[in-house]
Amino acid sequence: MSQPFLIVVVRSTSDRPCRLEGYLDLVEARRSIPGQPGDMPVAFRVHHSVYERQDAGPKPIGVSASHPAFFYVGTVLAFRGGLHAIVLNELAFGLPGPRTVVHLPVRLAANNRPGKPYPIGITALERCPRPTASATPELLARACAG
Repeated sequence: MSQPFLIVVVRSTSDRPCRLEGYLDLVEARRSIPGQPGDMPVAFRVHHSVYERQDAGPKPIGVSASHPAFFYVGTVLAFRGGLHAIVLNELAFGLPGPRTVVHLPVRLAANNRPGKPYPIGITALERCPRPTASATPELLARACAG
């Protein structure tokens, strides 16, 4: 059984630190379909947990360019032994503040029963224990700009 997940890193683009709390809003998930132009939206339902990672729950955290925050996003491949799997290629997150939406390219496998929304787990934002390496997947957020 596989439970794919990824780590999303959020940094402030402001020269001032800010405070964030809770969960970012997943507002859209998209996939491409072979033989069809463009990406197609995917029906999904969000739950606040990821099987492979602990959710610390919402709490206020400081975020700056030098000390980012992160959260996990996960899907499942357990339904019917992985039948009907798709690959998500974009997730869009609503950020706090002026309600900016950031589109994040991803490659994240998911499946579910036919006709049902795909479950996508999201954990609460957490402060990174130390600055992240440049190779870490990043969501460069304007959450604190202004």
